[in-house]
Amino acid sequence: MATLVVHTVSLRTRFVSVDLELMDRAPATVQEARAIASRHLSGDALEANLQFAEDHLGEEERFTFTPTRYRFADLRMRAPRVRGQQISGSWRCTSERLR
Repeated sequence: MATLVVHTVSLRTRFVSVDLELMDRAPATVQEARAIASRHLSGDALEANLQFAEDHLGEEERFTFTPTRYRFADLRMRAPRVRGQQISGSWRCTSERLR
C-alpha cells in the first residue's frame, strides 16, 4: 500500500475567459431570483435581499447563454533560477473551441 501526499507551496493564479452566445432573454420569475440569491444568503438576509431588489432594482431579467469557446491560462511564475536568482517568468495559455 502506498500514500501520495502533494503539497503546493505557492498559490496558482489562473485566467479564464469564456465566449458566449445569447440563447434567450426573458423576465426572471420570483422563484428564479430566490434560487440565485439563496446560493449566497439564507434566513432573514435572504428575505431582506429579495425585498430590497423588489423595492429598488425593478424587474430582473434571465439570460441563457451557451459557451462557444474557453480560454484559460496558468499564470504561475515558473522561472529557472541562476545562482539563486529568478531570471524570467513564463505562462501557458490554451484555448478550446466547442462544437
